Amino acid sequence: MFQNLKLGSKFFITLVLISVIPLSIITFFNYFHIKDQLKQSTLGNLHAINDSRVAHINHFVQLRQEQAKELAGTYAIRQLNPQGSNSPRIIDLVQKSVESVFQEIKKTPRSDYRYIDKGSAIENISVWDIHGQIVANTNRRLIGKRMPFKFLTILYEKGAYFKGFERDELTGEKFLTILEGVRNWDTGDYSGVVFLKTTAKILNDITEAQEGLGKTGETYIIDSKQRMITESRFEPNAVLNLTVNTKGSQACFEGEKAPSTYRNYRGRKVLGVQDYLPDQQWCVLTEVEANEALAPVIVFRNRIIMVFAVLIPLVLFLVHLASQEFVVPILRIRDASLQVARGDYQATATVKNQDEIGDLSRAFNQMTKVLAMITSQLKEKNKILEKQKEELKKLDQLKSEFVSMVSHELRTPMSIIKGSLSQLLDEKTRNTKEITEKLLHLSLSNVNRLTTMVNDLLDLSKIEAGKVELRKAPMDITVVIREVCQGFEEQAKAHDLEMKTRFSSEELIVEADRDKMIQVFINLIGNSLKFVSKGFIEVSAEDQGDHLRCMVEDSGPGISKEDMVKVFSKFQQFGHKIDVGTKGTGLGLSISKGLVELHGGKIWLESEEGVGTKFIFELPKKA
Repeated sequence: MFQNLKLGSKFFITLVLISVIPLSIITFFNYFHIKDQLKQSTLGNLHAINDSRVAHINHFVQLRQEQAKELAGTYAIRQLNPQGSNSPRIIDLVQKSVESVFQEIKKTPRSDYRYIDKGSAIENISVWDIHGQIVANTNRRLIGKRMPFKFLTILYEKGAYFKGFERDELTGEKFLTILEGVRNWDTGDYSGVVFLKTTAKILNDITEAQEGLGKTGETYIIDSKQRMITESRFEPNAVLNLTVNTKGSQACFEGEKAPSTYRNYRGRKVLGVQDYLPDQQWCVLTEVEANEALAPVIVFRNRIIMVFAVLIPLVLFLVHLASQEFVVPILRIRDASLQVARGDYQATATVKNQDEIGDLSRAFNQMTKVLAMITSQLKEKNKILEKQKEELKKLDQLKSEFVSMVSHELRTPMSIIKGSLSQLLDEKTRNTKEITEKLLHLSLSNVNRLTTMVNDLLDLSKIEAGKVELRKAPMDITVVIREVCQGFEEQAKAHDLEMKTRFSSEELIVEADRDKMIQVFINLIGNSLKFVSKGFIEVSAEDQGDHLRCMVEDSGPGISKEDMVKVFSKFQQFGHKIDVGTKGTGLGLSISKGLVELHGGKIWLESEEGVGTKFIFELPKKA
């Protein structure tokens, strides 16, 4: 998916990710690290508070048990009869002893803990006989009443017993009750029970202190039935009426590790710690709402959100500016490259940057100029190659035609020579002298024809290979023309043709190879003889200043415009009106053209059908 995005989008997203992700990771790492540290610190503080209050409670229970045990061991109370029949004297003695101890306890606390042994801590001291009847009580109105026998059973099984938090069955008040068995002084048998009742408010005095708990923290105690036995800071009339069923309370009684964060009895998310008191079967819990405990982290989080709310738009704006600075120039270069790819080599990438992108733009513009120049050159070369290709096609066609023609031309004289020689050597044929001479002349004529053909091919191949050596020397061109024309006079007379010459002056000097010039004139005049059946052949020369112009003109049938372009091509032959034996190879004009150009000159023709033909060439006077 990322690969399909455009460069601008990729650049934008990449910069956003690079700038935002590391910052987010660092920020959130610090946030969660600080949050965890603060959470652990808060839990440590809660543990210290909870442990302190558990220690207070344990000390309070232990002190009450000692007081009950000390009271049950007094001489007066141990006078109770194990049979349950106590005299008025014994009952009065026990009553006085209980009231005396009660007055002393109420007067002077026996603990250094400021929450324990306050003046109103012990509310009632009661002594029962073996049958559960109250024989002494700090509340004289209760003397003579009977209590359930189950407490005696418990004492028999456990000895001293912390009855815990309960409502008094006689008064309906809430007390913490400790039972201690009484043994007769003489026999050591159980003779009664001492009940030491302490007001339940003492637990509230221990748990209600708020130092270190803030506005939402509290410590409370629940019994084995998960009923709250201390006053709630937030719920009225909670003692023994509010059942606490939270993950913290369940884990406390089940002996499992409680979660540090859970919902309290009010449904609020809190940080909490718990301690189980096995002797009392109580659970002491200290909790504080998570929002208050983690308030600094929440403030930190809110600040992070505010910073991100300001920072992210700023980052996006800066990324947008960077995108304009980097991506837009690249897109301009891309657009220009696409134009160049479509053949528009005038396209340029306009980038004003002075950095590497600007260098790239300038290099690209320079490249397009070079491409435009190279493309123009290639087009010119391509045109030349196309022309050369066409020429090669024509040459290949001409070559094929030449091979066909040469094979035919070679086959014809060779066949004639072979037939003549076979006839001469045939013993059965009686050849007269006249026939023999005729056959020999015919063979010689065809041998000469083959020799001319081979020589023309050799000359042409040398010219094309650049292996022709010119022996240039000053010469009079008029002398050469006269000599060549004299050689053709007999042939011209045989065909009723007039051989003429014309010169602009008696002497025309030019620096050239004499033999090659003779060959040029022979080819041109010989070519005219093949096509002219009546009229004249005129050879002329005239001075043109720095060069000479030579011309061979005839009164022949002329050459068509279609054939004029092919006259100087190799292997070209055009129909003529002379006998077949005089037919050439089609190389004479090509050889003449090559020899003239080797001298630095040029050759062309002018022709009109039915009027005649002019072969014209020019030669520089000096090489």
